[in-house]
Amino acid sequence: LLLADEPTGNLDSAGSDRIMRVLRALVEQQGQTILMVTHNARHAAMANRLPRLRDGQIVEEQSLPPSRPLNEVLEDLETSP
Repeated sequence: LLLADEPTGNLDSAGSDRIMRVLRALVEQQGQTILMVTHNARHAAMANRLPRLRDGQIVEEQSLPPSRPLNEVLEDLETSP
């Protein structure tokens, strides 16, 4: 289990993209489980599952199929409460 709290929070866009590719590769190639906290919708959209928290409680959870286009997932994330 890899815990990642805002793993790209202090990086520029290029560095953030590299880190996210590495994390995604760990999941896909090695079966690594990653629990990541982020406020970045683009990074959240790369997850397999997306629980949403409010006041410390899970208020919604989505499964995100890897075949779904990133722009569709981002639209949903931006319009969700």
